[in-house]
Amino acid sequence: VEENRRLYRLKFDLADQILGNRYGYKRPAGGFCVWLDISALGNEEDITLRLFKEGGVRVIPGSYLARQQPDGRDLRSHQVEVRQSHSRSRHHRADGRDHADPPRPCGRGRSARQHPHSPGRLNPFQEVSMPAKIIQSNPTPFNRDAKVDPITLDIVENALRNARSEMDAVLFRTAMSPGIREQHDAFPMIANQDGKMVVGQFGSFIWGFMQGYDGTVEEGDVFLTNDPYSVNGAISHQNDWLMLMPIYKSGRVIAWSAMFGHMTDVGGRVPGSLPTDAREIFEEGVRCPPVKIYRRGELQEDLLKVLLHNCRLPRWNLADFNAIVAALRTAAVRCIELSERFGDDVFYSAMESMLERNRRAMRELIRRTVPERRQQFEDYICDDGLGMGPYRIRCSMWREKDRCIFDFSGTDPQSTSSINFLLNEEMFKMFAGVYMIMVFDPQILFNDGFYDLMEVRIPPGTLLKPLKPAALSCRTHAL
Repeated sequence: VEENRRLYRLKFDLADQILGNRYGYKRPAGGFCVWLDISALGNEEDITLRLFKEGGVRVIPGSYLARQQPDGRDLRSHQVEVRQSHSRSRHHRADGRDHADPPRPCGRGRSARQHPHSPGRLNPFQEVSMPAKIIQSNPTPFNRDAKVDPITLDIVENALRNARSEMDAVLFRTAMSPGIREQHDAFPMIANQDGKMVVGQFGSFIWGFMQGYDGTVEEGDVFLTNDPYSVNGAISHQNDWLMLMPIYKSGRVIAWSAMFGHMTDVGGRVPGSLPTDAREIFEEGVRCPPVKIYRRGELQEDLLKVLLHNCRLPRWNLADFNAIVAALRTAAVRCIELSERFGDDVFYSAMESMLERNRRAMRELIRRTVPERRQQFEDYICDDGLGMGPYRIRCSMWREKDRCIFDFSGTDPQSTSSINFLLNEEMFKMFAGVYMIMVFDPQILFNDGFYDLMEVRIPPGTLLKPLKPAALSCRTHAL
């Protein structure tokens, strides 16, 4: 116990130095809060500081796991919160001024509305990210009060459903890899101007994508990434290439089309890019941050060549890449046709009505089926491929008025292997929403309209919210 206390103090002092040197904080009389994820083999003192945050009032010991390594060595993993007493609720910077943000509790998951990369918020774990700037030559706002009669609404809804199916057809007929062509491991989506999915399957990842991209969005652009950490887990491992395209008409964005597909190989240590014994994401293939792969309609060939040069099946990946682009453009054509047929304002209002209709239906389902009393369930992943386990996943669910709360507190700390699952909150809402719709009312059109009726809390540093650069390739075990 005394040795562990010494190690905790060592890392606390190290965090104090890092905060001061890198982020301009200085240690006030009251101190600040640090989140530690500490791992040590035997008596080694080489332990890792994973994450730290502001705020807090006292020292709270966290979970302790004892595992046996295959060679008999004991791996001790601690996940703790170290909080010093603080009589003031403001933070001090090196220049003596107070930081305006109030302290936040450690170890608490955030809902989608409390995204860690919100504009203007100091994020000590990464660079401060700002939303992408959308360039539109026509700044005229849509008429949000445009009336849509029920017949027109049904026509638009079914036309968008068919456009989504057409995206699948184009993709499956032109892709080359068996994973996409035969297994259909790809998921299309059409979203409204604000990036909310109107038709699709995996929920909208546009908001998370744009938070990881600090450039401009222009007509003819197509964006690409395969880095889960850049988009808050909108894709959960590097084999998934996520692409999206703004749909412009008359100089302004009227919708978005997007899709991600599983590439057979993206480099890394092993063929297929799914090493079961990876310790860091850098072992799992080439990471591509959010970039423009098409700029104003022109393919950035040099960038694509770099990505293809670092995989084992470049012809497959190139064919799959072109198939996804073709599917995105197919959706764009159909959305523009609908907008020309009914008018931009009616097209916009129809999509808003589809979202609101879904919200009303889901609110009624939540009221009828989710109890206010807390329900709890837990399950286990038996092994992580390195001889350690089991790993517990725990979730509590309850209702607060019209809102359904999911809390994953009690889930075990992240694994040292690649079974970690960076679970995006919107993706989990999709899981829960699809289940409720299929069980209780399959006629409801699934989209993002109900997302504000659910709150998902996932503590950072756990198996479902691992901290960079944790390996993610074999997250299927948790998924």
